[in-house]
Amino acid sequence: WTVLTNAKVITSPGQESENVQIVIQRDVIRDVRKSGSIPAGARVIDLTGKTVYPGFIDAYSEVEVSSASATQGAPHWNSTITPQLDIATLYENNATANSTYRSQGFTTRLAVPKSGIIRGNSAVVTCGAGGNDTVILRDHVFQHFLLSVSRGRGRDQYPNSPMGAVALARQTLFDAQWYIKAWSAFNNGESAERPERNDAFEKLSALLSGKQSALFVTENDQYFLRANRFAEEFKLSAIMLGSGKEYQRLDAIKQTGRTIILPIAFPTAPNVGSLESARSVSLADLMHWDIAPENPSRVATAGIPLLLTSHGLTKQSDFLKNLRRSVQRGLTPIQALAALTTQPAKELGISHLVGSIAKGKLASLIITNGDIFESDNKIEEVWVAGQRFELQKKQTLDVSGNWEVVLPGDKNPWTLELSGKGPKLTGELRQ
Repeated sequence: WTVLTNAKVITSPGQESENVQIVIQRDVIRDVRKSGSIPAGARVIDLTGKTVYPGFIDAYSEVEVSSASATQGAPHWNSTITPQLDIATLYENNATANSTYRSQGFTTRLAVPKSGIIRGNSAVVTCGAGGNDTVILRDHVFQHFLLSVSRGRGRDQYPNSPMGAVALARQTLFDAQWYIKAWSAFNNGESAERPERNDAFEKLSALLSGKQSALFVTENDQYFLRANRFAEEFKLSAIMLGSGKEYQRLDAIKQTGRTIILPIAFPTAPNVGSLESARSVSLADLMHWDIAPENPSRVATAGIPLLLTSHGLTKQSDFLKNLRRSVQRGLTPIQALAALTTQPAKELGISHLVGSIAKGKLASLIITNGDIFESDNKIEEVWVAGQRFELQKKQTLDVSGNWEVVLPGDKNPWTLELSGKGPKLTGELRQ
């Protein structure tokens, strides 16, 4: 048992309480209360002056996995079509990656296949230690699409253009529809010819029957609208990974009714240090650099369901800094917290496990020294399903003040005057 006491607790976006006890047994929250008896032998942690938030959920994180399993059995003839690929069976927990995610407050993330046009099935995983028997919270969450091709694909490799990618994806879904009907006819005795087995088409049946949703990666507003037309053609339940440029076609994007996962990855300032370099910077680039941090606010204000991700960042450690920039540029703290907790938990089908601080949910928490959306405050601890990870070393002794220092062989003592807190002490030594 562990009991966190005297904390300010943000149980969910817009809901907070002072001086709260959070009672944890192993990996589960057993109670959230004002007071009560402490279980015998429990570890008690005093969080006076601290704030506790639900752990963040990264709604999109790509994972590099071996595609060898996708070539076994009866695969699709094109190597970019691997809907049978399953992250839950291929995932390898990475301590280094998890540490980086935790440093930004993430306790849970959606692990997504990294490459291909129809990429396969994602899984929800925790950012804690352990094997796949404990870190995987849900499998077969989405079927993933990119209606384009990876850079560097040769001219002799089909497809090698966005148009070819769309054509191949459409043909694949048409083939899967035929495959499902052909097997149904054979199994019902309506056809004497047994169809060939195909693992790719078989795995698309859940998507085409509405039992699974699709997640489309979009590179700009045009790709977003193209993916929406694709989803409408095949009557797919779908969610979109945005590009950060949604503000350019906000009305059209809102009319699609799709939930958007927005990256908090903003462009760096264009180089205008000299006349020559300034001439190479377009007005569009300058405008995007200026407006990009407002994109989450504009999307949320438009009433579009919004999730957030660290995907696309060159340095993942910039996530909190960029998130705070978006809050400064109009995204409210409640909107930001909802996009990182309750809303992704709902979209990923894990609201019964994470997304808020409540009895019966996993003890996935963030502990800070103040408002997490204020730049001066820090994440001190992250709890992942009951596992405690301390990010800030706690000062065990205050050594500020005046000290007498006696050096060997020196009859006259020295005076050491120390000031400051923690590791950032300054001082003066004088005799």
